[in-house]
Amino acid sequence: MKVKLDFAERTRVSGFIPVESDRVTMRIARELREELSFSAGEVEAHNIRLNDNRVFWNPSAAGVMKEIDFSAVMLDKLFDALEKLEKEKKTTAVDIDLWDKFEFEKRVLKAVKKE
Repeated sequence: MKVKLDFAERTRVSGFIPVESDRVTMRIARELREELSFSAGEVEAHNIRLNDNRVFWNPSAAGVMKEIDFSAVMLDKLFDALEKLEKEKKTTAVDIDLWDKFEFEKRVLKAVKKE
């Protein structure tokens, strides 16, 4: 599934990528991490910087999108991470955008219908 993400969404999704798993999942995770990362051109053009473990960029980056191709495995990992945040009542505004972009509400509704 291909989805266009802005800088905030790319940063948030990268935090959901597993750091430990089986070999196949980790290969997929590495590819996704590389795809989500900021290019040297983006860093320079939008003054992307890291400060106190947080990523910042100029307001000029608003609306800058990158199309990312997500495998089924990574979609499942992302859904699980967002669902966990929902259960813990820790969902952010960026998370809501991700729920909408990935149409995860449809997954929840399908699961409810099956029960």
